[in-house]
Amino acid sequence: MLSLTHSSVGAAAGKYIPNPVLAFLAGIFLHFVFDKIPHFWPGKANYQGVMLVLDTVATTAFIAFLILYPGIGNRYRVVGGAIGGAFVDLCLVLTPKLNRSKLAGWHSARQTHLRSFRFILNDLVIIAATMLVTFWIPA
Repeated sequence: MLSLTHSSVGAAAGKYIPNPVLAFLAGIFLHFVFDKIPHFWPGKANYQGVMLVLDTVATTAFIAFLILYPGIGNRYRVVGGAIGGAFVDLCLVLTPKLNRSKLAGWHSARQTHLRSFRFILNDLVIIAATMLVTFWIPA
């Protein structure tokens, strides 16, 4: 699943969790829960690299937006959840040694990857729903 998806889920959860550290931990937990939802991941290595770069940039921009956006309530909790949601993927992507570790293999084995591009819709629907919760539904 995209790190942006995990980050948006963590942000939505963090809005309702009373502590930024707990929101961070909830984001990590929800990361593994949402990885069980079938989602698209390209089979070709060159497409994987492009997708990783775009996703990492989008996730970083989203977290920066949450930090800087003045209208967000419960900012620290929301940001904590967003970082927690993306934490596992960002660690595995940005740390080459971890990327080849048993942890990375364990993480990958628990996901349901599908090769048809239409399954990226699962991510987009989740992102849209969690953005709605994060920005428009009162806490």
